[in-house]
Formats: sequence, structure tokens, C-alpha cells
Amino acid sequence: PAGIVELQNGCACCSISGELLTSVSELLTLSDMRGEDERFDHIVIEMSGVAEPRSVRNIFQEAMMYDMPLMERVTLDTLVTVVDCSTYLDYLRSSRLANVLEAPELFYRNEEDKKKEADKEEENWMVGMQSNLLDGEGGYEGGVCDLLVEQTEVADVVLLNKIDIVQGELEDTKQVVATLNPRAKVIATSFGKVKDLNEILAITKGQGVAMDGVVDDHKDYVSAAEAQNCSDPDCADPLHSHDHSHSRNDHSTDEQSDDVTGCTDPDCEDTSHNHSHSHSS
Repeated sequence: PAGIVELQNGCACCSISGELLTSVSELLTLSDMRGEDERFDHIVIEMSGVAEPRSVRNIFQEAMMYDMPLMERVTLDTLVTVVDCSTYLDYLRSSRLANVLEAPELFYRNEEDKKKEADKEEENWMVGMQSNLLDGEGGYEGGVCDLLVEQTEVADVVLLNKIDIVQGELEDTKQVVATLNPRAKVIATSFGKVKDLNEILAITKGQGVAMDGVVDDHKDYVSAAEAQNCSDPDCADPLHSHDHSHSRNDHSTDEQSDDVTGCTDPDCEDTSHNHSHSHSS
């Protein structure tokens, strides 16, 4: 279809990722050929379920560092992760590796897609090389759990999809996502439908995770962890968790209160007692 470019050879996250920027450049050319009212406002890059957002981010950051002319016209702004709520928690508990052999469902929707891919491998050696990379020879070598954690952490928006079929685990999924990425905007969806695309397209205005690096990610996670136990009694930040528990001395009985208030022992060292240090003239 017009306005869509499909990556044909290789994975956008690994060593042959140059095709990603080439495809973006091609989309810009298509946009320039259109009328002024029909040019693209945004370019959406749809990755596979095994994409590594940090690697994709690095591609654009390196292009900026080397002053590629393309980056004068485009900016990676908002990273969106779609979470399948029906399987998310199960995958987080999984010990499988994120490759074709141990987790084929991440690469193929069904057996028909798997057969089509096998037929392509016979015709195109580059696609065969891609499969080898994804099986662990130079591609992603971590577990399914590690991959999902990265995809959740490195996101400006997290779409909690398939909420219509989730039974009992939706709140747990929300809590896990909020813990992994407390700064992300979370939207619940069914069939991936978002009411207003302005909620997810270019919402960070250059201030999101696309501009961060690994060190920035770490600082954000530390800050988020510290915010979970905020002890500032005057803090009004709704993102912080405030503990309003009281010590046992706060609710002492009247009898105890009288004893404490009336303590006149000059040698008493009990900090719960109220000691008057007034001096007579």
C-alpha cells in the first residue's frame, strides 16, 4: 500500500539494521512527492515482538551523533510498547530463551506463517542469516522474561491490550508495568484500539526515553524506587508512595499520657517522655 515500506532483509535491532534508516529516508521521499496537504505528519515504525527498543534507539542516536542529513528532518520521539495482558505474566515467569526454537510463537502467528518463512529461507540466503541471528548467533541471546522487561522499561507509552479476555490478572499486570516503568503513560485497550492517536503519537516532544541512554534509564529507575518510599510529610507528588503509619507511642492511653507528660525525673533518658527544661529566675 502507498505510504508503507516493509523491511525485507534482516532485523532492525542487530548488525544489518542500516535498512531501517534507509526505509525512513524512502518514506520521506514518498512524502515529498505528495501534495502539501497529503504529506506525512508522523512515521510509525512497527517492530516485531522480539524487537529490542534500546537497540532501535541506539540506531537513531548514532545517526544523530554522526550528523546524518536524514536526522535534520526526522526525530525518534515516542516509544510505544504493546503488552498482551493474556500472556504477559506467564512470559515473565518463563525461563525460555527468546529464540525461534524455544519460543516460536514470538516469531510466527501460526503454522502457516512459519511455513511461509521456511520457504523464504530456501529462496533468500539473507533471510536465512536473519533466522540464524535470531537463534542466538549474533542476535538477541537473552530470555523471554529479559526481553519483556526491556520492552516495558524502555517505553513512553504502554498499551495494555486484550483487557477484554483477561480474567483476574489485569490488576497484577498493571502493578508490574507500573513498577517496571512508573514514568510511562499506560492505556488499556481491546484489539489494540486507541480512541485518539494524539495520545500516543509524538507525545514526549523530545523529552522521552528516545533521548535517554542506559545511564539515564538507571537514574530514572532509582528515582522511581526512592519515590516508592517517600517520607517527606509535606510532599504532594501523587507519584510518590507515602507511609502514614503511626508509632505505638502516637496512640498511647490517657493514663500513659499523663505519666509521660508528668515525668520529672532529671535522670530519665526515655525519649518518649516529655521533659521540661524550664529554669526559674
